[in-house]
Amino acid sequence: LVFIHGFNNRFDDSVFRFAQIVHDSNAPVVPILFTWPSRGSVLAYGYDRESTAYSRNALESLLKAISRDPAVGEISILAHSMGNSLALETLRQMAIRDGRVAPKIRNVLLAAPDVDVDLAREAMIEMGPKANRPAFTLFVSQDDRALAVSRRVWGSEARLGAIN
Repeated sequence: LVFIHGFNNRFDDSVFRFAQIVHDSNAPVVPILFTWPSRGSVLAYGYDRESTAYSRNALESLLKAISRDPAVGEISILAHSMGNSLALETLRQMAIRDGRVAPKIRNVLLAAPDVDVDLAREAMIEMGPKANRPAFTLFVSQDDRALAVSRRVWGSEARLGAIN
């Protein structure tokens, strides 16, 4: 299980949050935390957004390395908030480079995704036919404060994680 943290989460916050998720779920997984350089401030939305774009190649390298490991049977990705933008763009990039998303990546859990609805749809389409891409599960949160900040930043554009 690869976890990608969201907006306004520094490394220590991300470690704690993921440890809590793994502990509370009692899921039989090998937990892997992928962090990107968040400034950890509500006022640093732009910085964090740029940091996710900067981190795409590193996440792609990690996912490819895990996929090549014969001991790994299946990979699930859990992304939160702004981390969903990083996850979707990385998987899109992987599909463009390699012709498909690595087959071992079977599930992508999008938790309160801070992503434009149309961009998310387009990224999934560009990953190829359903048979060649992971299954997606969407968790929405209409009360998410980070999504409210994002909506103010982007204008009235609907964020995927706040749809009704």
